[in-house]
Amino acid sequence: MKTTKPSFNVLADPKKIRNESPVQVSAMMKRLDKVLSSNELDFSEFKSTLIALYHFKDTGVFKEAMIELRKHNEVISTGCTMQGRAFEKKYGYAGDFEIIDKIYTEYISENKLYAMWDRYFHEQPAPIAVRNRKKYFISKMSKLYKDMDIRVLNLASGPCRDILELLNLYDQPKFEFDCVELDKNAIEYARKLLDEHKSQIKFINKNIFRFTPTKNYDVIWSAGLFDYFDDKTFVRILKRILDSNPNSKIIIGNFSDENPTMPYMELIGEWFLHYRGKDRLRHLALQAGANSKSICIESESENVNLFLNIN
Repeated sequence: MKTTKPSFNVLADPKKIRNESPVQVSAMMKRLDKVLSSNELDFSEFKSTLIALYHFKDTGVFKEAMIELRKHNEVISTGCTMQGRAFEKKYGYAGDFEIIDKIYTEYISENKLYAMWDRYFHEQPAPIAVRNRKKYFISKMSKLYKDMDIRVLNLASGPCRDILELLNLYDQPKFEFDCVELDKNAIEYARKLLDEHKSQIKFINKNIFRFTPTKNYDVIWSAGLFDYFDDKTFVRILKRILDSNPNSKIIIGNFSDENPTMPYMELIGEWFLHYRGKDRLRHLALQAGANSKSICIESESENVNLFLNIN
């Protein structure tokens, strides 16, 4: 079942919310608890309740109620489900390599109850967009590849399944990847995944804030790093990339501010991103020093994941 974009008003009156929140939140949390405790998923009730609760997400009454709700609903608080994994943050951060790879491979629990929630998770626009992001990367790299050596810098490389599937398309691919990744667990995971292509992959275990490219690349790719940057940091890191590689093809992924999965991600998974539209991405690219004629904004088929292309 593919969901449609919900209409939720993120600009609801804060004063009105404060006045009405205790009674409304209590009623909605009971509805949510009933859905979460059931052996069958009431998709419509779950979705509508989350959209309604989204208005109250920053209130103390909602936060306290959510803590209590998680205590007796393991499907949203532990790693038994995909949505629980998002909240659990096994490696200390949202969007870790493990959950991204499970999104790529559409992991479903063998437990019938958990499987119900995993299927729901994977059917949402955001996970679909993440899988589309992998397809976008492979398509982009394939178009750029002309059976000649091509050097790629991958920032916050994660599980590297996108690289694996790309390289597996060719008998003797002439790609060379430098993968910058802070999480050593992610590097270990990706290294095992890419073992057959290890001669073409170099891992750089470094914090992006302390990393400056020291050589020229044909392509600089970052799938899901800049979603976690505020605008000031976005511009600072992009400027560093542009200054070091002014002629490289730079592609940066960023979730759109029209992401319909926002209530589900933030309320259930506590998975927060810096969302941006096409105009905002263009503005930030110009601030970082990109030539206006070199900027192009693309998206995957869900129009949830945008891609800032420079050069």
